[in-house]
Amino acid sequence: MLSTFHGIELGKRGLMAHQVALNTTGQNLANVSNPDYSRQKVQLTTTLPIYSPGLTRENSNGQIGTGVAVERIARVRDEFVDNRIIDEKGFLGYWKQRDFYLKQVEALHNEPHSPNLKGRLEQFINDWNHLGNYATEGGAREVLRDTSIGLTQNIKNLFDHFWTLRQNADDMIRSKVDEVNTMTKQIADLNNIIVRVEAQGDSPNDLLDRRDALVEKLSSLLDIRVGRSDIDEFIVYIGAERLVQGDKFERLRVKEDQNNEGFLKIVWNNSGDNLILRKGEIGGLIETRDVDLKNQIEQLDNFAINLIETVNEIHRDGVGLNFNTRTNFFKPDHINGNVNGDFDRNGDGIFDGTAIYKINGTQSLKRDDVVGSNGTINLGPARLNGQDVLVNYEATDSVGDVIDKINKSPADLVAYLNHNGQLTIKATRASDKRFMNFIIRKVEDSGNFLTGFTGILKQSGDQGAFSWNRTGETTKIKGLENNYSRAPKQHPARWISLDEAILREANNIAAARGRDKDGDGVADRITGENDGSNALRVVAALSSENEYNALDVVSKIDHEPIMVDKYSKSFRSFLDKTIEDLGTYARTAHLEVQKEEAIVHHLLNTKESISGVNIDEEMAAMVTFQHGYNASARFVTYIDRMLETIINHMGI
Repeated sequence: MLSTFHGIELGKRGLMAHQVALNTTGQNLANVSNPDYSRQKVQLTTTLPIYSPGLTRENSNGQIGTGVAVERIARVRDEFVDNRIIDEKGFLGYWKQRDFYLKQVEALHNEPHSPNLKGRLEQFINDWNHLGNYATEGGAREVLRDTSIGLTQNIKNLFDHFWTLRQNADDMIRSKVDEVNTMTKQIADLNNIIVRVEAQGDSPNDLLDRRDALVEKLSSLLDIRVGRSDIDEFIVYIGAERLVQGDKFERLRVKEDQNNEGFLKIVWNNSGDNLILRKGEIGGLIETRDVDLKNQIEQLDNFAINLIETVNEIHRDGVGLNFNTRTNFFKPDHINGNVNGDFDRNGDGIFDGTAIYKINGTQSLKRDDVVGSNGTINLGPARLNGQDVLVNYEATDSVGDVIDKINKSPADLVAYLNHNGQLTIKATRASDKRFMNFIIRKVEDSGNFLTGFTGILKQSGDQGAFSWNRTGETTKIKGLENNYSRAPKQHPARWISLDEAILREANNIAAARGRDKDGDGVADRITGENDGSNALRVVAALSSENEYNALDVVSKIDHEPIMVDKYSKSFRSFLDKTIEDLGTYARTAHLEVQKEEAIVHHLLNTKESISGVNIDEEMAAMVTFQHGYNASARFVTYIDRMLETIINHMGI
């Protein structure tokens, strides 16, 4: 039988439900300016009716309702949009870091404005050319020396700026790893509280918002994804590894990487395994530090060592005004080791290899000279644990053909004819970063090309092969000690400077080609009063390429392309390519930032349209809930009057 007070209960439930709805609306309005807040919505449901189907139910028509109740206060959220934001924010963070640093690198190069490195090089070439035409003028020598000092200082300054940027990126990595560890602990703590709240049947909406906000910030730093399938455990992954699982989290730590000049690498705290990232701000910082900035430093090192070796090689063959010869123009600085090139490869204090940068042959050749025999040149591996690079030549090949084959091969070295027409084999940057730069790894010839024909090696075959992983290998090289150059000390761009003899006395600048008076094979007398042919040979070497400018024409001396690297035949083309590549990378990074910002902006707008608080909607809902509350209150009032009437009549 229906209770007399049933109406009171109905009204009470209506009042309570609408009061909760009004409070929820107030919570939404209070957080209208909170970007991390998700709109909450009260889900109302009818309570169970009095009668259920059965034999004992009252014999009356219809089910008697018992009112309304708050089923749950739901967060309005779209997990698909959330996951897309997490994914795209990782890419945005990655490209923002690269864009930030590449813009600074572009500013340092200052292209196409001046002053810049290319302008310094042009002035350097111009002053050599002027000295070649006015070889006896002391002023021309002083100007060249001052220009050379400015060029070396410019190279050093560029190196210092690039190195500082690498260190700044390294410091940022350390800082952001600390930030990651703080956030992962907070997420794990929230997971613990959320599970306990949900176990009591409540909806921890505000806690869920805080957790999602932390995850979104974390996604900007790391390459993460979220696992939501387990209702009891919220999981954050990096790759296949769990960063956070429920109330447990894995700390990250940094440690110095001796294989990367002491810069930091990120490892998992427990296992010590390296952390691999493909996006996020930290991933972008690592890519910037170890690819973009490292590439700029190595390009500058390549420019510096080629400049040092090219000028010194020609300068040593010339004679100064004071008749000094065999003088270096730039001060050489070699890798740790002895005068024979032996050095310690693995850092155990024992010589276990030979570090040679360049080898010159003893025979004077021309590009169209025919080789006259068959053979195979072995240039060693281009990749660690990879197969050796083999270059085959035929009897009908010319010297130029063999040079082109070597330069087109994947070996980390180039070949060309130097100013004396001798075949030169020179190391380049290592394509595999596990190898050292500017070190020849192997030179072997099964035939006669590198032995009797060019005079690089004393003997053919394996017994005459030069190999960097053995000591005493310079004995395999034909000719004098001057026929090879020891590998340079690390980072030539950091230590490049003029030789002390040039700094002390400008007359030591060997502008004259000279002649050999005493028959020892070394030029020791100036040929003519105004002999500047050696200076003009420097001009030709520095500017040798297919397109000559007016300055190069004045030198009237040609020089084979010196192959600064595999793709650049001269210093000008090398600098042009360096700037072009940098511009391409910087433009790509900037466009990717713009693209990702547009995607993230669209996703955030979509999220806002779903989860954001709309004041107009909330005000309309508030009026609705207020009317519902008033109606329930009025209903209770009428029921109260009815009960009062019944009670009063029963008392008569």
